[in-house]
Amino acid sequence: MVEFTGRSPGHLYQDCVTCRTKGKSPVTDHRKGLPTASPLRVIINERSKNSKLGPIPSVAVTASTCPPSCSHFNAGCFGESHILRNKWRDVERLGVDWIELCCFIAQLPHRQLWRYAEVGDLPGVGDDIDHVALDCLVDANHGKRGFGFTHKWTTSIGLEAAIDATRHGLTINLSADNLAQADDLSQYGPVAVVLPVDALNELRTPEDRRVVVCAAERDSSINCSRCGLCARTTGRSIIGFRAHGLRKREVSERARLAVLQ
Repeated sequence: MVEFTGRSPGHLYQDCVTCRTKGKSPVTDHRKGLPTASPLRVIINERSKNSKLGPIPSVAVTASTCPPSCSHFNAGCFGESHILRNKWRDVERLGVDWIELCCFIAQLPHRQLWRYAEVGDLPGVGDDIDHVALDCLVDANHGKRGFGFTHKWTTSIGLEAAIDATRHGLTINLSADNLAQADDLSQYGPVAVVLPVDALNELRTPEDRRVVVCAAERDSSINCSRCGLCARTTGRSIIGFRAHGLRKREVSERARLAVLQ
């Protein structure tokens, strides 16, 4: 990790110290080492150590499930940063198969909150959907409060799969890239939207829908285990997440331009 550390406390570089000192151009393939086609595998964290999530179960899913249609694919996704990317690659080496995931979820206590795909997307390579795998997970989640996010809404099959999963209890938030897109997606189900890093805690979409920034970003004493808003499907606002990760400035500027337009 030290090779990515900057002089300022807490600062991390996208490129390692060797590349920086040799004056090489910045890395352009930010998904280097991440699979584009691989068996469906996951890493299960029985008790997350992510301060934003809190001590709830969470799952990391193979990178081959990420849709190239996602605007952050090789263009600022927080999972593509060097340190997290190296951990993401471990899914292929250390992960378990989908059946083991479904068995784990099925055995969780009633009403247990858990996070699907801290990295990764709905099962299926790229923009495709593995309906059998998704149905298995939805069944396993019965009586629990699983939630996740997807960019696979760009195809009708992906959108229908997300809507169906949400309808049957596994809340899949549709990930919008800007406020106008959040308006468009709101007719289909729960929506989350990326925002500039300096976005206000509350704002409105072009069609006057309320957007509230994630509670964990507004108050460090709150995490998903205490909030649970992302797992709700009714009576909630659009949830905003300020751009984050090593390339948050790049993502933030895209979100800002979209807001201005």
